[in-house]
Amino acid sequence: MENLIISTKKKFTMDKFFLQAKVNASDDIEKVLNVTAKTIFASAETSNGLLSVSGKSVVSVLYLNADGAICSADSVAEFIQKQKFDEQITDIMVEDRTKVESVNYSGNEVICSILLEPEVQGQYKYNIPSFEENDNIVCEKENLKYKKLICAPEDTFTVAEEFDISESGVQILAENSNVALDEISCTVDKVVAEGKVIAEIIAKTEKDVFVINREFEFKQEIAAEGVIPSMLSSCRLELKNVSFVPEVKDDKNIIISNFEIGAKCFVYEECEGDAITDIFSLEKDLDVVYDYIEADSFVKTITNSDTVLSQTNIAEIDGFDDIIGVYNPKSKVLSVEELGDKYVVTSQISAFALYKDSNGVSKLDICYETKYEILKEEDSTLSGVVSYAKINSFKVKAGKELEVVFLVNYNAEFSKTISAKYVKNYEEKAQKSISDYGVRVYITKKGQTLFEVAKILNVKPEIIEAQNIIDDSFENGQKIYIYSPINLA
Repeated sequence: MENLIISTKKKFTMDKFFLQAKVNASDDIEKVLNVTAKTIFASAETSNGLLSVSGKSVVSVLYLNADGAICSADSVAEFIQKQKFDEQITDIMVEDRTKVESVNYSGNEVICSILLEPEVQGQYKYNIPSFEENDNIVCEKENLKYKKLICAPEDTFTVAEEFDISESGVQILAENSNVALDEISCTVDKVVAEGKVIAEIIAKTEKDVFVINREFEFKQEIAAEGVIPSMLSSCRLELKNVSFVPEVKDDKNIIISNFEIGAKCFVYEECEGDAITDIFSLEKDLDVVYDYIEADSFVKTITNSDTVLSQTNIAEIDGFDDIIGVYNPKSKVLSVEELGDKYVVTSQISAFALYKDSNGVSKLDICYETKYEILKEEDSTLSGVVSYAKINSFKVKAGKELEVVFLVNYNAEFSKTISAKYVKNYEEKAQKSISDYGVRVYITKKGQTLFEVAKILNVKPEIIEAQNIIDDSFENGQKIYIYSPINLA
């Protein structure tokens, strides 16, 4: 029997830790309108029982200066975080989970407390050893269909686009960009990742502040030696750096955008093999050690979108004048509930609006819960949902409500799971004489108890327990082996 190497993804959440970031503005701050933070991870590795993660958190502040103008400033806080980590995983990725906890400002300085709780994901391998079989070994096998990790190629590439704008003298205040995967496929020696960058830009001229929403599609080939078209693959994308530069080109006002994207792919081969789930010898006493496999055997990603209408009360705002814009849309999956032939996903959609009132410019937080249904895929379970949001439109209705239309994209990952208890290793004990020993096999009926089977076989119940893996009652067709001296009846 050949060794089986079964790969599966495992996720771990690191302990929380805080960063302090200091942001210096170009002039004195009258009011902080909004603070955002996102983390870019540079490395993640395990060594000597420690997990070490490093990177930087980029903090952006939107504020009013003493003249009532909307301005922006940003800063970078670098970190290296270590903690105990006993799991043996490879090909580690880290997902950003960053939150602004507190903001204090004075003069032209903003002090922010940033909370990080990164989610670490990697590949865990079950190496099921082979061993020689002979006429004196009795064993049970289970056939498994599983994924075997072939390679984990990665690449960093840039998506560059330029687009026209009607205004001149544009200043970029802030941006909120996400990268989404639409399709991943294997060709010969390549993985092809297709997706889009969803960008929201807060910009201003001398007279106005406005929002620019853009989508940029990309198709990237990532070299992966030994890959063939029939292989399975998955991919994670991360925005590492984003820039928007206003320019005048050929008498046109344009913005040149650059998105640096990091891609990590996982390529699997569908395999089939036998794991030995029970073993004993007619010649020797065996001390058998078992282990348990639970791994994804197939992964399929379904992408869909939903339109969400949120309504926020503005009737109680004194001296309300006008909405400047709605910014920073986000979607967070709160829960997933299984109901019959579907899953119900509850998400929290959030954004903020800047508006004019009798006090100048103020901020209004928007938070809205919505539910979305995902139909089950046959013979598989939902293993994860990721959602992204962008703003389609907004308007003030009857002077009382701010209506915002969000477009939410859902990526739902389905998987089939294999599970089996297998023989990890065994130790040979004292030699026995085969002439003094025999083996009997009994096929159980559903619902039979240990004592009923023991009575039929005319042996003590503890002998059955010692030589078989059993629960409180037996399944129909389960094989029970009795390996004992002939006269031990």
